[in-house]
Amino acid sequence: VISKNDISMMTEEHLGQIANELGNKFMLPLFIPLIQQCLSSPEISYQHAGLASLAILIENCHESFKN
Repeated sequence: VISKNDISMMTEEHLGQIANELGNKFMLPLFIPLIQQCLSSPEISYQHAGLASLAILIENCHESFKN
């Protein structure tokens, strides 16, 4: 049985991998509207998803913007 935590952890891991492959210059503009929508939600789970996504995408952002 797969739990919600398992799905969440796999999603976070894969989002980071995709961001590394495609580059944050490409990924960040796509996700900013979704992140803003999540952060403005009254649901704590959506707020958590927004913060987690933002953290994953900006984790190595400084390297992408140097180039």
